[in-house]
Amino acid sequence: MQKIWKRIFYPPAKINLTLEVVGKRADGYHLLRTVMLKLPKLRDRLVLMISSVSKMEIILKSNQKSIPLDEKNTCYRATQLFLEKINQKAKVEITLTKKIPFGAGLGGGSSDAAMTLLGLSQFFRKSLSKEQLISLASDVGKDVPFFLEEKEAALMTGLGDKREKSWSFKERFFVLVVKPPENVSTALAYGGLAEKMWFLKKKQRFNWSASLANKSVQKKSEIILSNSLYNDFEITIERQLPIIKEIKQSLLAFGAEGALMSGSGSTVFGIFSSLPKLERVQKIFKKHYSNFFVARGR
Repeated sequence: MQKIWKRIFYPPAKINLTLEVVGKRADGYHLLRTVMLKLPKLRDRLVLMISSVSKMEIILKSNQKSIPLDEKNTCYRATQLFLEKINQKAKVEITLTKKIPFGAGLGGGSSDAAMTLLGLSQFFRKSLSKEQLISLASDVGKDVPFFLEEKEAALMTGLGDKREKSWSFKERFFVLVVKPPENVSTALAYGGLAEKMWFLKKKQRFNWSASLANKSVQKKSEIILSNSLYNDFEITIERQLPIIKEIKQSLLAFGAEGALMSGSGSTVFGIFSSLPKLERVQKIFKKHYSNFFVARGR
């Protein structure tokens, strides 16, 4: 009987505490500065089963019908690229139970791909170096390398795939994520930047990401964050979806230390200094925004 290697992973969501568009390459890709934070309380479940066979076979299953189960899926692509890179054949079966909202700017697909790569690396006894694995992760998706980091937060540059610094915050704080039913087109989000935001090209711009990273070693994390949250996309996306501004204002009105849209939307998060305060606001939001996704992320 063929021996099957099985592992269970819990890919976490992420939020962007800062997101700055600082340039554009000749190939059209945008250069970014961003601080990302993992949300271990909001996570998918990924079951990975691998067996050695004479040909490559990738089987993907999911509880979410809207998730592609072929090459369009990040886990599928990660598996395919990994096996091709190490010139190995295997039967890989991935069962994905989605809890992270799809297309929400929370990095669910990237996190799933990162855990798939981690599992494959374990099975094949680290046949790729850490640098090779990170490079492969970047080929799958630009957020994927972040999820291979051991620490909970990181300052990322380049296309969002180059780590400058990683850390874990000294003090606990709590994050509530709120996602309206509408999704935001990433292409439209970037298109709006060119039209609406003249200050993107100014070299004198403040470096929000580096500022937050430098402050991260200090205490009172939630206060530091409330003064350091920044997202270039907010001004354009709020014009498309006014509900985003309403959610932000509501979170602040109920005591969040800070609130921001994550990524290019449409998820908004609030930072709280205590769990009881977050849970109280969570109950209010679930009643008022009954068709929204509302959950604790950290």
